[in-house]
Amino acid sequence: MTASKKKTGTALPAHDTIARRLAEILIKLSRGESVTPEGLAQEFNVHLRTIQRDLNSRLRALPWVKKDGRYSLDPAVLGRLTYTNVDRLVSLTGLQGMFPTLSKEFLNTLFASQDPPAWLVKGPHYQDPSGYGEVFSALQQAIEEGRLISFRMADRTSRVYEGVAPYRLINMKGVWYLAAVHHGRCKTFGLSKLEAVHRSDDGFNKDPQTEAWIQQLDGVWHSQEDRSVVLAVSPEAAPYFHRRPLLPHQKITRQDEDGALEVTTTVGHPNQVLPVVRYWIPHIRIVSPPEWQADLEQSLRSYLSGCMADAGASQLFNSLASSNTDSQRS
Repeated sequence: MTASKKKTGTALPAHDTIARRLAEILIKLSRGESVTPEGLAQEFNVHLRTIQRDLNSRLRALPWVKKDGRYSLDPAVLGRLTYTNVDRLVSLTGLQGMFPTLSKEFLNTLFASQDPPAWLVKGPHYQDPSGYGEVFSALQQAIEEGRLISFRMADRTSRVYEGVAPYRLINMKGVWYLAAVHHGRCKTFGLSKLEAVHRSDDGFNKDPQTEAWIQQLDGVWHSQEDRSVVLAVSPEAAPYFHRRPLLPHQKITRQDEDGALEVTTTVGHPNQVLPVVRYWIPHIRIVSPPEWQADLEQSLRSYLSGCMADAGASQLFNSLASSNTDSQRS
């Protein structure tokens, strides 16, 4: 067997994850190196615009020193990128839930230039955050300072929200949201729909219960009055529910001899459950609350009736068109 020839140089494969690329850039900068967007694009085998987004948006909060097209860190912060810093970064980005272990040795492997790496992460698509970097920074500062904010919705309503207490910036499935309290109610707002963010001089005291509730958010559909939901899962779909949680706070409370499952969850809105149920039809059914199952069945009936009506209209149109063609021929 011929030994494979190891590639030389520091170029990384094109499929490298964004987390690894940003970590490599941070380490270079912490060592006192200066970098150029062109050089990084060539090294990581990505488009120049991707690196420009890394430097000017994703890492925009760094104390940059820019000279003659080169980027470096302010000398005052050099050497501060430690294992503790990296561990905190991993925790904030949610990577600790992706791997079975995140030991110091594992993180060292994360930053190593082995080619190819022993693992590959192919995550979901992410919303391009470059268009609302200023909004992100303003919200982050307001959260850290505990100051109320106001903003306008960048949609057809153009609604203005005032006296909003910002609690947390949350990334859900690649999309950034603001979790906040407005008029005593917890709400989430998509960052891409916010504009004219203004930080007030008025502050607010964060409620520990609201903080704990936000920590457990599993989606943008929510309510402070959670509902317990019970589902019946057929043996055909059961292995997928065993493999990983498909629902927020999912618990398997019973398994029958044939492999069927009883699954329970606690959610704040039906839309945290219904998309999963629709996906697994006919292998899943809502046992409780029964009105959710009834509403689902009614929506399916309406959908099928609409499809049948469309099919009937199409058939009638084709019939009329065919008759008209026959008439013209005669």
